Amino acid sequence: YFAKAEHFTTPGIRGRAMAAFFHGMGHVPVARADTRSAAAVIDIGVEVLGEGRALGIFPEGTRSPDGKLYRFRTGVARVAMRSGAPVVPVALVGTRAVQPPGTRSWHRAPVQVHFGAPLQFPAQPGGERSSRVLREITETVREAVQAMSGQEYVDAYARS
Repeated sequence: YFAKAEHFTTPGIRGRAMAAFFHGMGHVPVARADTRSAAAVIDIGVEVLGEGRALGIFPEGTRSPDGKLYRFRTGVARVAMRSGAPVVPVALVGTRAVQPPGTRSWHRAPVQVHFGAPLQFPAQPGGERSSRVLREITETVREAVQAMSGQEYVDAYARS
């Protein structure tokens, strides 16, 4: 999975334990505020897929602050176009009850994981440089996730 860089850089014993856990699980740190660094992570994702491994991406880039589905970032489209790998949309339902935003405690609650049909996006010459093509692919993935989750869509990026 791509994971925010803060999971790898938090100071103290707890931070080192978190970093060890995320590294051990194969997560890739993403410095979301640094556009150049975030773009380099796309190359790592393509490499992971090229090795025949799976890659998880949370296209909203952060947790939803209110349970609604927010606009997706285009990283999933970039990885799909560069790698040729199919995109399997996944919807997680019930996660807010497990750890509500703004809390540190976890609660026992049922979580549903819905897998959609794989989506294939053939490479298009110059497609990755086209914001229109990237947005179309991203919206196709978002619509598939929304259909499975039943969430209301907000056409804005979520704030963490």
